[in-house]
Amino acid sequence: METVNKNETKKPDSRIFRVFISGYVITLLILMILTSFVFDIIALVLFLPIVLYSRSFRLFIFGVPFKFFMSLVFSLLNPFWKIKIIKKLKKNYNPSNTILFSNHLSSLDPWTINAFWFKYNMKFICKGSLFKLPICGQILTLAQEIPIHFGKGKGGWEVKKESKENAMKLAKEYTNMNIPIAVFPEGTRSRTGKLQMFKMGFFKFALENNMEILPCALHGSNKLWTLNSLLLNKGTVYVSYGEPFRPTPGMTVEELANKTRNIIFDLIKEFPDYDPNVDQLATEFSQTREQVIHILRGYPQFHYNYTIKNFKQFNIFYKKTI
Repeated sequence: METVNKNETKKPDSRIFRVFISGYVITLLILMILTSFVFDIIALVLFLPIVLYSRSFRLFIFGVPFKFFMSLVFSLLNPFWKIKIIKKLKKNYNPSNTILFSNHLSSLDPWTINAFWFKYNMKFICKGSLFKLPICGQILTLAQEIPIHFGKGKGGWEVKKESKENAMKLAKEYTNMNIPIAVFPEGTRSRTGKLQMFKMGFFKFALENNMEILPCALHGSNKLWTLNSLLLNKGTVYVSYGEPFRPTPGMTVEELANKTRNIIFDLIKEFPDYDPNVDQLATEFSQTREQVIHILRGYPQFHYNYTIKNFKQFNIFYKKTI
């Protein structure tokens, strides 16, 4: 009779559990998006005269309900994802001419921030490509989020000049209406977990408009929604807020950006799952995926077209080059 070695007993495949989580959460997200879209259509029909006349009403009726539906992804409807605030804002805090700056680890980050800020109709700086998605694009357009469009530059992809100007103009309009704005100053999700260098654009905007700066730190979102993976995980996202402040007289854009970055990094070090080997300050700008593709053209063993078609192979080589 053949005996079974206990050490050879296979553990349950966590991948199956991840597939289940992914199916559940993605279904929930789709339902929330469709519900928001139906609500927008009903609101458009019922309140058309007011919608056409009042911009503030448009921002409210198409913004707040959409943000509320999106916040449900972190509600009791989703038992797999949790949020825990480590450092809270003061009781009865109300944003005033506020711009929130946060680190960026995952596609989940906007949903995480929105879970606490939907009642203020906070506006996010979004990739312009999201506005081209079916249904989701129409919702973002009606909610009047702030798009950033990219075009090909010398070193890869870069923000189009006219897009940057339009984004700043729209941000200024929201500032005048006392609507808070959320920005991920790293410009892209961190592939290594390090806090990347900050881009100066919206720090200059904040300085010129004497805006209140609200530092925000996120942690763990990249474990729930991993970069370059379609499978989601169960887990907790940690959130902390720094003390809101305004630029001091004579402060430069670089000083404002560095102060905000250091505050966010200090908040990250207070998280229970902080890892000093991973959670570090980057000392140079990270290369975008497109920039690495540009570099790969010089490597004969990785043909350009081959790299684009074989993402797994690309990602392996990508990690070796950054």
